Amino acid sequence: MINVIIVDDEQHAREYLRKAVEDRYADIRVIALCRNIAEAEEAIAEFKPDLVLLDVELGKGVSSFDLLKKIAPINFGIIFITAYNQYAIQAIRFSAIDYLQKPLDTDELDVAIERFRNRSQKADSNKIDSLLSAWTSPGNQQNKMPLPTMTGFDLVTIANIIYCEGVSNQVLLIMNNKDKTLITLTLRKCEETLVPYNFFRVHKSFLINLNHVQKYIKGKDGTVVMSDGTSITVSRNFKDEFISRLKNP
Repeated sequence: MINVIIVDDEQHAREYLRKAVEDRYADIRVIALCRNIAEAEEAIAEFKPDLVLLDVELGKGVSSFDLLKKIAPINFGIIFITAYNQYAIQAIRFSAIDYLQKPLDTDELDVAIERFRNRSQKADSNKIDSLLSAWTSPGNQQNKMPLPTMTGFDLVTIANIIYCEGVSNQVLLIMNNKDKTLITLTLRKCEETLVPYNFFRVHKSFLINLNHVQKYIKGKDGTVVMSDGTSITVSRNFKDEFISRLKNP
């Protein structure tokens, strides 16, 4: 039996999620409904859940990330639930943690629950640390990001990435220590995650870290030279915006 705690500041949302979970999954039991951080902290300590369904927004100026800062170690899985909040979603995506958007889609709930069953483990502490860093200091290239590989996740400091090269449906990261890491994301997904951290798409196959640009060479398409000496073509479709970014960092 999987024991679940639901944390949401809205009563109707708590009840709706409880009913959705209990009606759909015979092996899941909702053991507590919590409306705020204090109730959640107490219930987690008392019941020691396997999984927490955690609303990001818990009232005016309060987020579930404040709860996570208080709990150590985190010995349970987490699925975040949020109304559209650009910054929260960016931070969660950045950390590669499961989340659902309101209004709740039960098909997406099924997928998230199935992923939890397959993993059957507590939340990764590295991912939680990355989430809190991304939330409290967005855009800071010293943040670390867990990136999926064929064998698991590599924790990468963003500042160390020189550029990303799309290779089929994967991405090759070129690092400033001359390491190369192949991750199982598309370049589009990398772009969504890294653009707030001063990365720019200069070509259909290349996403570059603007902090590692050494110089730009004019031409029909243009060429950018990176800190490791690599020359990368700047496609004409991206050139004007790229030059604007260089002039106005």
